[in-house]
Amino acid sequence: MEKCLIFNTEKDYVRTKNFIRFTDDIFNHKIVAGKSGILKILNVFRIRKKGWAYIPNFDPLLIFFCRLFGVKTISDILEPFPEMSSFYQKIFQRILERIAVKNSSLVLAVTEEETENLKRKYSANNIVTVRNFPDLDDFKPAKIKFKEFSIVYFGVCMPSRDLTNATKAIANLQKEHKLDFHVIGNKNLLSQTFCEYKYHGWLNHEKSANIIGKCHVGIAPYENNLHCNLTLQNKSFQYAACNTLPLSTNLKPLQKYKDIIRTTGNSIEEWQKKIEKVYYLWKKKKIKFNQRNTLIKNKWTAEDEWKNLKDLNLQ
Repeated sequence: MEKCLIFNTEKDYVRTKNFIRFTDDIFNHKIVAGKSGILKILNVFRIRKKGWAYIPNFDPLLIFFCRLFGVKTISDILEPFPEMSSFYQKIFQRILERIAVKNSSLVLAVTEEETENLKRKYSANNIVTVRNFPDLDDFKPAKIKFKEFSIVYFGVCMPSRDLTNATKAIANLQKEHKLDFHVIGNKNLLSQTFCEYKYHGWLNHEKSANIIGKCHVGIAPYENNLHCNLTLQNKSFQYAACNTLPLSTNLKPLQKYKDIIRTTGNSIEEWQKKIEKVYYLWKKKKIKFNQRNTLIKNKWTAEDEWKNLKDLNLQ
């Protein structure tokens, strides 16, 4: 079995966690803490000559060490960062991206769109799509739903996603209907929340799933730009794994998953219209909360997706 160093910058980061879990029959993993000093990392490379290293995002220094010590690199391009940066940041991020693609044995992208984008930019043939689907063991349905119609947002505060318009729409609807809105994530989200809400803080996946599963709708209000149209927002699929209806902005990568995801424009009016439509369908009991079964049926799960690597016969 091949050895594989895991440069894990975040202990419980779901993508790294899934790589380790679903490639344990391919690789003998060794986790190297993200804050390890340079001498410790050099020593790890010296001892573990050959084999593989898994590196999330762009890290040219680690890629250089891999090449120096004959270690093959798997670079996981989690986000197409050059497409969401300012002009000068874009140049810097593009340099890092180019180093990662050109000097890695294997590059993982999260959408077919990003795979084609990288192949076109760098004339590369070392890129494989491993989509950002949920681990069904982490995200499970709750036994019962909340009595009142409930909407949830689970995530972080980032430039690529903004709760402002969606929560202003919810605020308008709360004037006429009994709607509860649940927020799971860091406190910065509250500055974008303009409706009545119940804040749960930042929770682990098990506790988050328990709240998500009790809600009826999960929102994923992403900006409709090049960056978001090249990546796959895993929040919609995590909602679905909990049998909660995902409602997202109309992004190209999500259009393939209309069996489970409903989409809308990103204006206040469009969010309000779509949420109210779902609300009335719920009142009439015309919504089925069985999205998890659809994920399993279509093999839209982390376990199925990481099997792509097993077909590559990595040596």
